[in-house]
Order: sequence, then structure tokens, then C-alpha cells
Amino acid sequence: MAENKEIEENVKISKSGDSALKPLLWVVLLSITVLKFPESIILLLVGMLPTMVAFVIDRSSGKYATLCVGAMNIAGIFPSIFKLWTGQNSFSQSIQIITNIFDLVIMYGAAGFGWILYIIIPSAVSALLNIIAQRRINRLRKQQHELISEWGKSVAVRPEPEDPTDDRDSKETPELA
Repeated sequence: MAENKEIEENVKISKSGDSALKPLLWVVLLSITVLKFPESIILLLVGMLPTMVAFVIDRSSGKYATLCVGAMNIAGIFPSIFKLWTGQNSFSQSIQIITNIFDLVIMYGAAGFGWILYIIIPSAVSALLNIIAQRRINRLRKQQHELISEWGKSVAVRPEPEDPTDDRDSKETPELA
């Protein structure tokens, strides 16, 4: 028993140490990435502007708009990043891609498509669920009619509601004067 408590305390201490190091590790990783690949970072910062805007204005807890826009935005940036990586991979190439209107249209157009998905998909799913529910209702009504034809109309009679004024079980409480 004492050994188990000791092990649990050691695990708690190591977990709290991990959470303290996590921000430091992210800063180190981000610094190395910025220093090693500045051309790609510039292209990503300019290309991911719609995702950053979606992150700022999305107030939902799941950040679903950010996810939709971000995923499509990354898909739109990928051809430009690929062109940068397979080409010169220099600042001038990165600036040339950023100033090319066709590359920007692809990047931002893909992000716009992400916004369209975010707006359209919930209503489409809702309509689909309504259709499925309506088909189920029709199927159940058909089964109900089959049961009525097989067992007779007495199966379909609703029970009479109890009279709320006829309450024999309740005891009247005396009024306080």
C-alpha cells in the first residue's frame, strides 16, 4: 500500500514537471523552426491569414470554424509551399510567391471554400437527419397500420386520461388559521 502511494506521488510530480516544461519546449521548437526555415514561415504567415482571422472571431468552444478554414487553407497553401521547397527556397522566391496574385487566389480561395463548408455542412446534415427521421416515421406508421389491420381497431384506442379532479389517494391538509 505504501509503495503504491509513493509511486502515485512520483507520477504526480513527474506530470507536473512535464506541464511546466511544455511551454518552454514549444518556444524552443518554434525558435528553431523560425531560424531554420524563415522562407516557409513567411509564406505560411501570409497564406494562413484567413485561419488566423477565423481563430480570432470564432467564439465556439470547439473552434470549428477555425478547423474548417484552417484545413482548407493548408490545402490551398500546399502547392505554393511545394513550389518553394522544390525551387530556390530563398527569400526572393518566397516574396515572389506571395506577390503572385494567382497563388494568393488559390490560398485564400481554399480558405473561402472552408468558410462555405462551415456554413453549408450543418444545414445539410440537419436536412439529411430530417429526411431520415421522416422515413422512419413513415415506416413506423406503416407498421402501425399493419398491426391495426391484423389485430383490429381496439389496439389503436388510446386510454382515457385520468380525471384530475377525482383524486382519491391524496389527503387534504388542514388549513392553518
